[in-house]
Amino acid sequence: MKRFAVCAMLFIAGASFGADAALLRIDRQSGADRRTLLERGVPIIEELEGCFLALGAPGALLPVLAGSGFSARVLDRPAPGETYHLIGIRDGYSLPPGASCGQQVWAEDNLIIVKVAGAGPPPCAGDPAVRWSPLRPEVLAPPKSPSRAQSRAMAVHPLVRVMVDGFSDAQAGGALQEVVGWASSRHSFHPGCRAAAAAAAAAFAEAGLAVAVQEWSGSVAPNIVAELRGESRPDEVVILIAHLDDMPELPPAPGANDNASGSAMVIALARAMAPYRFAGTIKFILVTGEEQGLWGSTFYANDAEKRGEDIRAVLNADMIGWEGDGRPEAEDLDINYDENSEWLADLMVETAGLYSVGVPINAFFCSSMVYSDHAPFWRGGWPALCGITDNEGFCRQKGSYPYYHTHSDTIANCGELSFFAAASRAYLAAAAHLAVPLGRRDGLGLHARPVGHP
Repeated sequence: MKRFAVCAMLFIAGASFGADAALLRIDRQSGADRRTLLERGVPIIEELEGCFLALGAPGALLPVLAGSGFSARVLDRPAPGETYHLIGIRDGYSLPPGASCGQQVWAEDNLIIVKVAGAGPPPCAGDPAVRWSPLRPEVLAPPKSPSRAQSRAMAVHPLVRVMVDGFSDAQAGGALQEVVGWASSRHSFHPGCRAAAAAAAAAFAEAGLAVAVQEWSGSVAPNIVAELRGESRPDEVVILIAHLDDMPELPPAPGANDNASGSAMVIALARAMAPYRFAGTIKFILVTGEEQGLWGSTFYANDAEKRGEDIRAVLNADMIGWEGDGRPEAEDLDINYDENSEWLADLMVETAGLYSVGVPINAFFCSSMVYSDHAPFWRGGWPALCGITDNEGFCRQKGSYPYYHTHSDTIANCGELSFFAAASRAYLAAAAHLAVPLGRRDGLGLHARPVGHP
């Protein structure tokens, strides 16, 4: 098992904005706006469904934007040491009267931006009514070219069919029971999170994968990165990712849906895919510090950029275990994508149907869903998506998990495990199809590929 320490402090929790900067809102016009704005030197720091947020000197930026046909306005000018947070109000909730998340500087739909002194979380960070993420001052990366764009019509790959058909409800449910049982709390600052990370590393190693322990903080449990190295295109990486940490901090905190479900999916799929050889590399990643501001995934994405990792697709699972509230009656798996990731969402929809995974996929553009571990990859320009049931009101998608961040987030309250198993099969079909299986490691099925498959 490889272990590497990367930093000794929580430097990514927030950062002060420059004294001369202002926060600007820029109207979105088309799917190419991110690239266009960056090419014109506009320092955009966040991409939302209907707009972009930029940080810079208005006197220099507003003429450039106006000359390029973009409508923009100044939202706020921060004082030294102040930071911003993007707050999302979950479907069916509102902040209690008198509750404060900080000084509000902007509101649109169910999103608000607040300003606070210092780099800590907003005062409402623990409120079950909200999801939140710090607005980081770093400029977004240009969209990276998508993987071989997967634009051609897909054919059933017989080995993907074998993997999907062989993945049982018992495999999914067993992994979920396993993760929930690892610790009484997996909160990032609780000792149980480090114990769970060690158990996950052992599970990946037992499946025969190369395992790296990414120590990104001296006080928070590490990320666990397991790798199934590709054979013909090993530098092309497909990532399955979920956050291992949960809420609340004090036991009992089973965190069954949020997010033992995503973590269990990653572990169960690692076991299901390990017996096979693939053209591309698959990484199975469990990150920590998600509930504190996407710390672990932000570190991984930043480090991947420095290393020049060729990430072709990121499939993030967050709260995929809840059977739902009957809206819609036949519960589906919501898939959030940004403009650079639409092809990836289309692929997941197509593979879910192609391999009859057992759950309908509801994919939609929602770059405002920046509250989970796909978001740092969006910031880095990589194609990524986020699956969840349900989408908590973001981008007008209804449904909110009623046991979110409570002691009652139990397996029993998730409903039928068959839904979780079907959602896991959706990830399995997409990831296996992207990485392209070449055969079994025991030598069976080495040439079982349809004509024309990449």
